[in-house]
Amino acid sequence: TISFYADPKHFPFGTFDIKSMVSELENSPHKGEQHALEEGTSWLNQSWLSYMTPQFRKAKKSSLETGDLGGCPKQLRSEMLYGKFDAYWKKECAKPEDQRSLFSVLFSVVGRWQVVKALAFCLSGSLIKLVPSLLLSTLTNDLKENQLTGVQRVIYSLLIAFMPVISWMAWVYGQTLCIHLGAMMRSVLINGIYRKSFLLSSRSRCSINSGELTNLMSSDSYFLVNYIYLLVNLIIIPFLLVASLCIAYINVGSTCIIVFVLEFVMYGTMFFGMHRYGTERVKCLAETDKRVKLISDVCNGIRTVKYYCWEKPFKALIDRSRESELVFIRKIANILAGYFDAVTVIIPKLMPVLCFAAYPYVTGSSIPASKAFTLISLLKQIESSIFYSPWCISAMALMNSSMKRISHFLCLEEEKEAKESTADPENAIEVEKATFAWGDEEPCLKDVSLRIKKGSLVAVVGDTGCGKSSFLLSLLGALTRREGAVRVSGSFALSEQQAWIINDSVRNNVLMGSAFDATRFARVIAAAQMQSD
Repeated sequence: TISFYADPKHFPFGTFDIKSMVSELENSPHKGEQHALEEGTSWLNQSWLSYMTPQFRKAKKSSLETGDLGGCPKQLRSEMLYGKFDAYWKKECAKPEDQRSLFSVLFSVVGRWQVVKALAFCLSGSLIKLVPSLLLSTLTNDLKENQLTGVQRVIYSLLIAFMPVISWMAWVYGQTLCIHLGAMMRSVLINGIYRKSFLLSSRSRCSINSGELTNLMSSDSYFLVNYIYLLVNLIIIPFLLVASLCIAYINVGSTCIIVFVLEFVMYGTMFFGMHRYGTERVKCLAETDKRVKLISDVCNGIRTVKYYCWEKPFKALIDRSRESELVFIRKIANILAGYFDAVTVIIPKLMPVLCFAAYPYVTGSSIPASKAFTLISLLKQIESSIFYSPWCISAMALMNSSMKRISHFLCLEEEKEAKESTADPENAIEVEKATFAWGDEEPCLKDVSLRIKKGSLVAVVGDTGCGKSSFLLSLLGALTRREGAVRVSGSFALSEQQAWIINDSVRNNVLMGSAFDATRFARVIAAAQMQSD
Protein backbone atom coordinates (compact mmCIF):
# COMPACT_ATOMS: atom_id res chain seq x y z
CA THR A 1 0.00 0.00 0.00
CA ILE A 2 1.31 3.44 -0.98
CA SER A 3 -0.31 6.43 0.69
CA PHE A 4 -0.59 9.76 -1.11
CA TYR A 5 -1.08 12.88 0.99
CA ALA A 6 -2.90 15.57 -0.94
CA ASP A 7 -2.76 18.15 1.85
CA PRO A 8 0.34 19.49 3.64
CA LYS A 9 -1.29 19.06 7.05
CA HIS A 10 -1.00 15.27 6.64
CA PHE A 11 2.73 15.56 5.91
CA PRO A 12 4.65 16.82 8.98
CA PHE A 13 7.54 18.25 6.99
CA GLY A 14 5.45 20.17 4.44
CA THR A 15 5.74 20.05 0.65
CA PHE A 16 8.57 21.21 -1.54
CA ASP A 17 9.81 21.16 -5.10
CA ILE A 18 13.38 20.96 -6.33
CA LYS A 19 13.39 24.31 -8.16
CA SER A 20 12.31 26.28 -5.11
CA MET A 21 14.97 24.52 -3.02
CA VAL A 22 17.71 25.31 -5.55
CA SER A 23 16.55 28.93 -5.84
CA GLU A 24 16.55 29.34 -2.07
CA LEU A 25 20.03 27.83 -1.85
CA GLU A 26 21.40 30.13 -4.54
CA ASN A 27 19.94 33.29 -3.03
CA SER A 28 20.86 32.56 0.58
CA PRO A 29 24.14 33.94 1.98
CA HIS A 30 26.84 31.52 3.04
CA LYS A 31 26.62 31.05 6.80
CA GLY A 32 29.98 31.22 8.56
CA GLU A 33 31.70 31.97 5.28
CA GLN A 34 35.51 31.88 5.48
CA HIS A 35 37.88 33.99 3.46
CA ALA A 36 39.96 32.08 0.91
CA LEU A 37 43.68 32.21 1.73
CA GLU A 38 44.81 32.99 -1.83
CA GLU A 39 42.25 35.72 -2.54
CA GLY A 40 43.84 39.15 -2.83
CA THR A 41 47.41 37.84 -3.00
CA SER A 42 49.88 38.77 -5.73
CA TRP A 43 51.26 36.40 -8.32
CA LEU A 44 54.58 36.40 -6.48
CA ASN A 45 52.88 35.22 -3.29
CA GLN A 46 51.08 32.52 -5.24
CA SER A 47 54.31 31.44 -6.95
CA TRP A 48 56.15 31.07 -3.63
CA LEU A 49 53.03 29.94 -1.69
CA SER A 50 53.95 32.56 0.92
CA TYR A 51 50.27 33.05 1.82
CA MET A 52 50.43 29.54 3.34
CA THR A 53 53.25 30.48 5.75
CA PRO A 54 50.98 30.74 8.86
CA GLN A 55 49.53 27.31 8.10
CA PHE A 56 53.01 25.80 7.69
CA ARG A 57 54.13 27.29 11.00
CA LYS A 58 51.07 25.97 12.82
CA ALA A 59 51.40 22.53 11.24
CA LYS A 60 54.97 22.36 12.53
CA LYS A 61 53.71 22.75 16.12
CA SER A 62 50.25 21.10 16.03
CA SER A 63 47.69 19.49 13.75
CA LEU A 64 45.79 21.62 11.25
CA GLU A 65 42.01 21.84 11.40
CA THR A 66 39.58 22.33 8.56
CA GLY A 67 39.03 25.98 9.45
CA ASP A 68 42.76 26.70 9.13
CA LEU A 69 42.63 26.07 5.38
CA GLY A 70 40.22 28.93 4.71
CA GLY A 71 37.19 28.92 2.46
CA CYS A 72 36.72 28.18 -1.20
CA PRO A 73 37.55 31.10 -3.53
CA LYS A 74 34.43 32.77 -4.87
CA GLN A 75 35.42 32.17 -8.49
CA LEU A 76 35.53 28.40 -7.85
CA ARG A 77 32.02 28.15 -6.39
CA SER A 78 29.58 26.48 -8.70
CA GLU A 79 26.69 28.76 -7.72
CA MET A 80 28.71 31.73 -9.01
CA LEU A 81 29.35 30.04 -12.36
CA TYR A 82 26.28 27.99 -13.20
CA GLY A 83 24.11 30.94 -14.26
CA LYS A 84 26.64 31.90 -16.93
CA PHE A 85 27.06 28.28 -18.01
CA ASP A 86 23.30 27.77 -18.37
CA ALA A 87 22.91 30.92 -20.48
CA TYR A 88 25.84 30.08 -22.78
CA TRP A 89 24.79 26.44 -23.15
CA LYS A 90 21.25 27.38 -24.16
CA LYS A 91 22.70 29.59 -26.91
CA GLU A 92 24.96 26.73 -27.98
CA CYS A 93 22.06 24.27 -28.12
CA ALA A 94 20.30 26.59 -30.59
CA LYS A 95 23.07 25.80 -33.11
CA PRO A 96 23.09 22.68 -35.32
CA GLU A 97 24.34 19.60 -33.50
CA ASP A 98 27.60 19.36 -35.47
CA GLN A 99 28.48 22.98 -34.58
CA ARG A 100 28.00 22.75 -30.80
CA SER A 101 31.10 22.99 -28.65
CA LEU A 102 31.11 22.34 -24.92
CA PHE A 103 34.70 23.56 -24.73
CA SER A 104 33.70 26.93 -26.19
CA VAL A 105 31.00 27.30 -23.52
CA LEU A 106 33.42 26.42 -20.72
CA PHE A 107 35.97 28.93 -22.03
CA SER A 108 33.29 31.62 -22.02
CA VAL A 109 32.31 30.76 -18.44
CA VAL A 110 35.82 30.92 -16.94
CA GLY A 111 36.92 33.83 -19.16
CA ARG A 112 38.99 33.54 -22.32
CA TRP A 113 41.39 36.25 -21.14
CA GLN A 114 42.16 34.18 -18.05
CA VAL A 115 43.21 31.32 -20.32
CA VAL A 116 45.38 33.72 -22.37
CA LYS A 117 46.93 35.02 -19.14
CA ALA A 118 47.81 31.50 -18.01
CA LEU A 119 49.25 30.74 -21.46
CA ALA A 120 51.35 33.94 -21.41
CA PHE A 121 52.96 33.13 -18.05
CA CYS A 122 53.66 29.49 -18.98
CA LEU A 123 55.03 30.43 -22.41
CA SER A 124 57.31 33.13 -21.01
CA GLY A 125 58.54 30.72 -18.34
CA SER A 126 59.34 28.11 -20.99
CA LEU A 127 61.14 30.46 -23.38
CA ILE A 128 63.22 32.00 -20.57
CA LYS A 129 64.66 28.51 -20.05
CA LEU A 130 66.47 28.87 -23.40
CA VAL A 131 68.37 32.02 -22.37
CA PRO A 132 70.99 30.16 -20.27
CA SER A 133 71.83 28.02 -23.33
CA LEU A 134 72.66 31.12 -25.38
CA LEU A 135 74.66 32.67 -22.54
CA LEU A 136 76.52 29.40 -21.99
CA SER A 137 77.59 29.43 -25.65
CA THR A 138 78.91 32.97 -25.29
CA LEU A 139 80.87 32.18 -22.11
CA THR A 140 82.32 29.01 -23.63
CA ASN A 141 83.52 30.96 -26.69
CA ASP A 142 85.05 33.52 -24.36
CA LEU A 143 87.27 30.85 -22.82
CA LYS A 144 88.98 30.54 -26.22
CA GLU A 145 88.71 34.05 -27.66
CA ASN A 146 88.77 36.16 -24.43
CA GLN A 147 86.52 38.92 -25.80
CA LEU A 148 84.33 39.65 -22.73
CA THR A 149 85.17 41.99 -19.89
CA GLY A 150 85.12 40.87 -16.28
CA VAL A 151 81.84 42.69 -15.61
CA GLN A 152 80.20 41.03 -18.60
CA ARG A 153 81.33 37.62 -17.40
CA VAL A 154 79.84 38.26 -13.94
CA ILE A 155 76.55 39.50 -15.44
CA TYR A 156 76.28 36.50 -17.77
CA SER A 157 77.06 34.12 -14.91
CA LEU A 158 74.42 35.72 -12.69
CA LEU A 159 71.87 35.54 -15.52
CA ILE A 160 72.62 31.84 -16.01
CA ALA A 161 72.06 31.33 -12.26
CA PHE A 162 68.88 33.42 -11.85
CA MET A 163 67.09 32.88 -15.18
CA PRO A 164 65.90 29.39 -14.13
CA VAL A 165 64.44 30.93 -10.93
CA ILE A 166 62.55 33.59 -12.90
CA SER A 167 61.42 30.93 -15.36
CA TRP A 168 60.21 28.71 -12.53
CA MET A 169 58.23 31.54 -10.88
CA ALA A 170 56.43 32.44 -14.11
CA TRP A 171 55.78 28.77 -14.85
CA VAL A 172 54.41 27.99 -11.37
CA TYR A 173 52.02 30.96 -11.43
CA GLY A 174 50.83 29.97 -14.90
CA GLN A 175 50.23 26.41 -13.75
CA THR A 176 48.34 27.68 -10.68
CA LEU A 177 46.02 29.61 -12.99
CA CYS A 178 45.57 26.52 -15.15
CA ILE A 179 44.55 24.36 -12.18
CA HIS A 180 42.14 27.04 -10.91
CA LEU A 181 40.50 27.37 -14.33
CA GLY A 182 40.27 23.58 -14.64
CA ALA A 183 38.63 23.35 -11.19
CA MET A 184 36.13 26.03 -12.23
CA MET A 185 35.26 24.06 -15.36
CA ARG A 186 34.78 20.81 -13.47
CA SER A 187 32.73 22.50 -10.75
CA VAL A 188 30.25 24.08 -13.15
CA LEU A 189 30.04 20.94 -15.29
CA ILE A 190 29.23 18.66 -12.34
CA ASN A 191 26.57 21.18 -11.33
CA GLY A 192 25.15 21.11 -14.85
CA ILE A 193 25.08 17.29 -15.02
CA TYR A 194 23.42 17.07 -11.61
CA ARG A 195 20.70 19.58 -12.51
CA LYS A 196 20.15 18.02 -15.92
CA SER A 197 19.51 14.62 -14.32
CA PHE A 198 16.41 16.09 -12.61
CA LEU A 199 15.01 17.46 -15.88
CA LEU A 200 15.32 14.42 -18.16
CA SER A 201 12.22 13.17 -19.86
CA SER A 202 11.07 9.59 -19.49
CA ARG A 203 12.48 8.76 -22.92
CA SER A 204 15.88 10.23 -22.01
CA ARG A 205 16.00 8.39 -18.70
CA CYS A 206 15.51 5.12 -20.52
CA SER A 207 18.50 5.87 -22.77
CA ILE A 208 21.00 6.35 -19.93
CA ASN A 209 21.84 4.05 -17.04
CA SER A 210 23.02 4.79 -13.53
CA GLY A 211 26.54 3.56 -14.26
CA GLU A 212 26.96 6.03 -17.12
CA LEU A 213 25.64 8.90 -15.00
CA THR A 214 28.06 7.99 -12.20
CA ASN A 215 31.01 7.97 -14.60
CA LEU A 216 29.98 11.31 -16.12
CA MET A 217 30.09 13.03 -12.73
CA SER A 218 33.25 11.27 -11.51
CA SER A 219 35.83 10.06 -14.02
CA ASP A 220 34.71 11.99 -17.13
CA SER A 221 34.45 15.35 -15.40
CA TYR A 222 37.68 14.77 -13.44
CA PHE A 223 39.82 15.21 -16.54
CA LEU A 224 38.72 18.84 -16.76
CA VAL A 225 40.88 19.70 -13.74
CA ASN A 226 43.96 19.23 -15.95
CA TYR A 227 42.39 20.39 -19.22
CA ILE A 228 43.78 23.96 -19.27
CA TYR A 229 47.15 22.66 -18.06
CA LEU A 230 47.31 20.13 -20.91
CA LEU A 231 46.04 22.61 -23.49
CA VAL A 232 48.65 25.20 -22.47
CA ASN A 233 51.41 22.58 -22.65
CA LEU A 234 50.31 21.43 -26.09
CA ILE A 235 50.46 25.05 -27.30
CA ILE A 236 53.83 25.73 -25.65
CA ILE A 237 55.61 22.59 -26.85
CA PRO A 238 55.64 23.58 -30.58
CA PHE A 239 56.95 27.07 -29.68
CA LEU A 240 59.67 25.58 -27.50
CA LEU A 241 60.67 23.03 -30.13
CA VAL A 242 60.81 25.61 -32.93
CA ALA A 243 62.87 28.02 -30.79
CA SER A 244 65.24 25.22 -29.78
CA LEU A 245 65.67 24.09 -33.40
CA CYS A 246 66.34 27.65 -34.57
CA ILE A 247 69.04 28.13 -31.93
CA ALA A 248 70.50 24.71 -32.77
CA TYR A 249 70.56 25.64 -36.48
CA ILE A 250 72.44 28.85 -35.70
CA ASN A 251 75.03 26.87 -33.74
CA VAL A 252 75.50 23.61 -35.67
CA GLY A 253 73.98 24.41 -39.07
CA SER A 254 72.29 21.77 -41.18
CA THR A 255 73.23 19.02 -38.70
CA CYS A 256 70.09 19.87 -36.74
CA ILE A 257 68.02 18.47 -39.64
CA ILE A 258 68.58 15.10 -37.97
CA VAL A 259 66.76 16.39 -34.88
CA PHE A 260 63.91 17.69 -37.05
CA VAL A 261 63.51 14.34 -38.87
CA LEU A 262 63.51 12.37 -35.61
CA GLU A 263 60.93 14.71 -34.09
CA PHE A 264 58.74 14.41 -37.19
CA VAL A 265 58.86 10.60 -36.98
CA MET A 266 58.18 10.65 -33.25
CA TYR A 267 55.17 12.99 -33.36
CA GLY A 268 53.74 11.25 -36.40
CA THR A 269 53.89 7.95 -34.50
CA MET A 270 52.31 9.51 -31.40
CA PHE A 271 49.43 11.11 -33.31
CA PHE A 272 48.65 7.81 -35.00
CA GLY A 273 48.73 6.19 -31.57
CA MET A 274 46.46 8.93 -30.22
CA HIS A 275 43.83 8.05 -32.85
CA ARG A 276 43.92 4.38 -31.87
CA TYR A 277 43.92 5.31 -28.18
CA GLY A 278 40.78 7.44 -28.56
CA THR A 279 38.94 4.67 -30.41
CA GLU A 280 39.75 2.02 -27.81
CA ARG A 281 39.02 4.41 -24.94
CA VAL A 282 35.44 4.98 -26.14
CA LYS A 283 34.86 1.22 -26.22
CA CYS A 284 36.44 0.87 -22.78
CA LEU A 285 34.16 3.56 -21.30
CA ALA A 286 31.09 1.74 -22.61
CA GLU A 287 32.20 -1.45 -20.85
CA THR A 288 32.97 0.52 -17.69
CA ASP A 289 29.44 1.95 -17.68
CA LYS A 290 27.99 -1.56 -17.86
CA ARG A 291 30.19 -2.81 -15.03
CA VAL A 292 29.41 0.14 -12.74
CA LYS A 293 25.68 -0.27 -13.39
CA LEU A 294 25.86 -4.01 -12.65
CA ILE A 295 27.74 -3.45 -9.38
CA SER A 296 25.32 -0.68 -8.40
CA ASP A 297 22.32 -2.94 -9.08
CA VAL A 298 23.87 -5.77 -7.05
CA CYS A 299 24.61 -3.44 -4.12
CA ASN A 300 21.08 -2.06 -4.18
CA GLY A 301 19.60 -5.55 -4.15
CA ILE A 302 22.18 -7.16 -1.88
CA ARG A 303 19.50 -8.38 0.55
CA THR A 304 17.79 -10.35 -2.19
CA VAL A 305 21.13 -11.67 -3.44
CA LYS A 306 22.05 -12.87 0.05
CA TYR A 307 18.59 -14.27 0.75
CA TYR A 308 18.61 -16.50 -2.34
CA CYS A 309 22.36 -17.30 -2.14
CA TRP A 310 23.05 -15.72 -5.54
CA GLU A 311 26.53 -14.49 -4.63
CA LYS A 312 28.40 -16.81 -6.99
CA PRO A 313 26.24 -16.22 -10.10
CA PHE A 314 26.40 -12.44 -9.64
CA LYS A 315 30.13 -12.60 -8.94
CA ALA A 316 30.54 -14.50 -12.21
CA LEU A 317 28.55 -11.77 -14.02
CA ILE A 318 30.75 -9.05 -12.51
CA ASP A 319 33.92 -10.99 -13.36
CA ARG A 320 32.82 -11.40 -16.99
CA SER A 321 31.99 -7.70 -17.20
CA ARG A 322 35.37 -6.78 -15.71
CA GLU A 323 37.16 -9.16 -18.08
CA SER A 324 35.47 -7.48 -21.06
CA GLU A 325 36.66 -4.14 -19.73
CA LEU A 326 40.20 -5.46 -19.18
CA VAL A 327 40.43 -6.49 -22.85
CA PHE A 328 40.28 -2.83 -23.86
CA ILE A 329 42.46 -1.71 -20.93
CA ARG A 330 45.20 -4.09 -22.10
CA LYS A 331 44.91 -2.75 -25.66
CA ILE A 332 45.20 0.81 -24.34
CA ALA A 333 48.25 -0.18 -22.26
CA ASN A 334 49.92 -1.69 -25.34
CA ILE A 335 49.18 1.44 -27.37
CA LEU A 336 50.66 3.68 -24.66
CA ALA A 337 53.75 1.47 -24.35
CA GLY A 338 54.32 1.07 -28.09
CA TYR A 339 53.35 4.42 -29.58
CA PHE A 340 54.27 6.72 -26.68
CA ASP A 341 56.65 5.30 -24.08
CA ALA A 342 58.96 3.54 -26.55
CA VAL A 343 59.49 6.51 -28.88
CA THR A 344 59.93 9.01 -26.04
CA VAL A 345 62.63 6.85 -24.48
CA ILE A 346 64.55 5.85 -27.63
CA ILE A 347 64.44 8.96 -29.85
CA PRO A 348 65.74 11.55 -27.31
CA LYS A 349 68.75 9.29 -26.67
CA LEU A 350 69.45 8.99 -30.40
CA MET A 351 69.42 12.76 -31.05
CA PRO A 352 72.77 13.76 -29.48
CA VAL A 353 74.53 10.58 -30.69
CA LEU A 354 73.49 11.09 -34.33
CA CYS A 355 74.13 14.86 -34.23
CA PHE A 356 77.68 14.48 -32.89
CA ALA A 357 78.36 11.63 -35.31
CA ALA A 358 77.05 13.54 -38.34
CA TYR A 359 78.64 16.93 -37.59
CA PRO A 360 82.15 16.06 -38.92
CA TYR A 361 80.69 14.60 -42.13
CA VAL A 362 78.47 17.66 -42.72
CA THR A 363 80.99 20.39 -41.86
CA GLY A 364 84.30 18.61 -42.41
CA SER A 365 85.59 19.55 -38.94
CA SER A 366 85.15 18.43 -35.34
CA ILE A 367 82.48 20.14 -33.26
CA PRO A 368 83.78 22.97 -31.01
CA ALA A 369 83.27 22.76 -27.28
CA SER A 370 81.05 25.87 -27.21
CA LYS A 371 78.68 24.38 -29.79
CA ALA A 372 78.76 20.97 -28.13
CA PHE A 373 77.70 22.38 -24.73
CA THR A 374 75.00 24.52 -26.33
CA LEU A 375 73.66 21.59 -28.37
CA ILE A 376 73.53 19.35 -25.29
CA SER A 377 71.65 22.05 -23.36
CA LEU A 378 69.15 22.55 -26.20
CA LEU A 379 68.61 18.82 -26.63
CA LYS A 380 67.84 18.61 -22.91
CA GLN A 381 65.12 21.23 -23.39
CA ILE A 382 63.78 19.28 -26.36
CA GLU A 383 63.89 16.05 -24.35
CA SER A 384 61.83 17.63 -21.53
CA SER A 385 59.23 18.74 -24.09
CA ILE A 386 59.16 15.26 -25.60
CA PHE A 387 58.72 13.75 -22.13
CA TYR A 388 55.44 15.65 -21.55
CA SER A 389 54.15 15.32 -25.11
CA PRO A 390 52.74 11.76 -24.99
CA TRP A 391 51.00 12.37 -21.67
CA CYS A 392 49.41 15.58 -22.98
CA ILE A 393 48.37 14.01 -26.28
CA SER A 394 46.90 10.84 -24.74
CA ALA A 395 45.11 12.81 -22.00
CA MET A 396 43.62 15.22 -24.55
CA ALA A 397 42.39 12.29 -26.64
CA LEU A 398 40.79 10.74 -23.57
CA MET A 399 39.30 14.09 -22.56
CA ASN A 400 37.84 14.61 -26.02
CA SER A 401 35.90 11.34 -25.81
CA SER A 402 34.72 12.24 -22.27
CA MET A 403 33.51 15.68 -23.40
CA LYS A 404 31.54 14.10 -26.24
CA ARG A 405 29.75 11.87 -23.71
CA ILE A 406 28.99 14.82 -21.41
CA SER A 407 27.83 16.99 -24.30
CA HIS A 408 25.53 14.21 -25.51
CA PHE A 409 24.04 13.91 -22.01
CA LEU A 410 23.47 17.66 -21.68
CA CYS A 411 21.65 17.65 -25.04
CA LEU A 412 19.19 14.93 -24.03
CA GLU A 413 15.50 15.71 -24.21
CA GLU A 414 14.03 17.38 -21.12
CA GLU A 415 10.61 16.88 -19.62
CA LYS A 416 8.16 19.39 -21.06
CA GLU A 417 6.72 20.92 -17.95
CA ALA A 418 3.01 21.63 -18.35
CA LYS A 419 1.70 23.53 -15.34
CA GLU A 420 -1.99 23.10 -15.88
CA SER A 421 -4.15 24.01 -12.89
CA THR A 422 -7.11 21.91 -11.84
CA ALA A 423 -10.48 22.84 -13.28
CA ASP A 424 -12.14 22.52 -9.87
CA PRO A 425 -10.33 24.52 -7.14
CA GLU A 426 -11.48 21.91 -4.60
CA ASN A 427 -9.39 19.23 -6.33
CA ALA A 428 -5.70 18.66 -5.65
CA ILE A 429 -5.15 16.41 -8.70
CA GLU A 430 -7.20 15.70 -11.82
CA VAL A 431 -6.34 12.97 -14.34
CA GLU A 432 -8.54 12.53 -17.43
CA LYS A 433 -8.23 9.55 -19.80
CA ALA A 434 -4.43 9.58 -19.53
CA THR A 435 -2.10 6.95 -20.97
CA PHE A 436 1.48 6.69 -19.69
CA ALA A 437 4.56 4.79 -20.86
CA TRP A 438 8.24 4.44 -19.96
CA GLY A 439 10.00 6.21 -22.81
CA ASP A 440 9.16 4.63 -26.17
CA GLU A 441 7.95 1.35 -24.68
CA GLU A 442 4.40 0.04 -24.67
CA PRO A 443 2.00 1.96 -22.37
CA CYS A 444 1.99 0.65 -18.81
CA LEU A 445 -1.07 2.65 -17.70
CA LYS A 446 -4.04 3.17 -20.02
CA ASP A 447 -7.15 5.34 -19.83
CA VAL A 448 -6.55 6.52 -16.24
CA SER A 449 -9.11 8.98 -14.85
CA LEU A 450 -9.47 10.19 -11.24
CA ARG A 451 -9.96 13.25 -9.08
CA ILE A 452 -8.38 13.70 -5.64
CA LYS A 453 -9.91 16.27 -3.32
CA LYS A 454 -7.77 18.59 -1.26
CA GLY A 455 -7.38 17.38 2.31
CA SER A 456 -8.19 13.79 1.46
CA LEU A 457 -6.10 10.74 2.33
CA VAL A 458 -5.93 8.31 -0.61
CA ALA A 459 -4.42 4.83 -0.59
CA VAL A 460 -3.39 3.19 -3.88
CA VAL A 461 -3.60 -0.58 -3.31
CA GLY A 462 -2.74 -3.46 -5.63
CA ASP A 463 -0.60 -6.49 -6.35
CA THR A 464 3.13 -6.27 -6.93
CA GLY A 465 3.86 -4.93 -10.41
CA CYS A 466 0.33 -3.71 -11.11
CA GLY A 467 1.48 -0.06 -11.58
CA LYS A 468 1.16 1.68 -8.20
CA SER A 469 4.62 3.24 -8.30
CA SER A 470 4.28 3.99 -12.02
CA PHE A 471 1.04 5.84 -11.33
CA LEU A 472 2.64 8.03 -8.66
CA LEU A 473 5.69 8.68 -10.84
CA SER A 474 3.42 9.62 -13.74
CA LEU A 475 1.95 12.40 -11.61
CA LEU A 476 5.49 13.71 -11.09
CA GLY A 477 6.12 13.66 -14.85
CA ALA A 478 8.62 10.78 -14.71
CA LEU A 479 6.64 8.82 -17.37
CA THR A 480 5.81 9.91 -20.89
CA ARG A 481 2.15 10.94 -21.22
CA ARG A 482 0.83 9.72 -24.56
CA GLU A 483 -2.78 10.81 -24.20
CA GLY A 484 -5.11 12.63 -21.83
CA ALA A 485 -4.43 15.38 -19.30
CA VAL A 486 -2.92 15.75 -15.83
CA ARG A 487 -3.77 18.84 -13.79
CA VAL A 488 -2.25 19.67 -10.40
CA SER A 489 -3.13 22.40 -7.92
CA GLY A 490 0.07 23.93 -6.55
CA SER A 491 3.19 21.87 -5.86
CA PHE A 492 3.62 18.46 -4.29
CA ALA A 493 6.29 15.87 -3.54
CA LEU A 494 6.65 12.10 -3.40
CA SER A 495 8.19 10.71 -0.21
CA GLU A 496 9.11 7.08 -0.83
CA GLN A 497 9.56 4.67 2.07
CA GLN A 498 12.75 2.65 2.14
CA ALA A 499 12.68 1.08 5.58
CA TRP A 500 15.93 -0.01 7.22
CA ILE A 501 17.22 -0.28 10.80
CA ILE A 502 20.56 -0.52 12.53
CA ASN A 503 21.39 -3.30 14.98
CA ASP A 504 20.37 -1.36 18.09
CA SER A 505 17.31 -0.40 20.13
CA VAL A 506 14.29 1.31 18.58
CA ARG A 507 15.11 4.46 20.53
CA ASN A 508 18.68 4.60 19.18
CA ASN A 509 17.35 3.98 15.67
CA VAL A 510 15.26 7.13 16.08
CA LEU A 511 18.04 9.20 17.65
CA MET A 512 20.74 8.11 15.16
CA GLY A 513 23.50 9.48 17.40
CA SER A 514 21.70 12.69 18.43
CA ALA A 515 21.33 13.75 22.06
CA PHE A 516 18.14 12.53 23.72
CA ASP A 517 15.45 15.19 24.19
CA ALA A 518 12.32 13.68 25.79
CA THR A 519 9.92 16.35 24.45
CA ARG A 520 11.23 16.24 20.90
CA PHE A 521 11.46 12.46 21.00
CA ALA A 522 7.76 12.22 21.95
CA ARG A 523 6.79 14.54 19.06
CA VAL A 524 8.79 12.46 16.58
CA ILE A 525 7.26 9.21 17.82
CA ALA A 526 3.77 10.68 17.49
CA ALA A 527 4.46 12.08 14.00
CA ALA A 528 5.77 8.68 12.85
CA GLN A 529 2.82 6.79 14.41
CA MET A 530 5.21 4.69 16.51
CA GLN A 531 3.46 4.91 19.91
CA SER A 532 2.50 1.22 19.75
CA ASP A 533 6.12 0.26 19.04
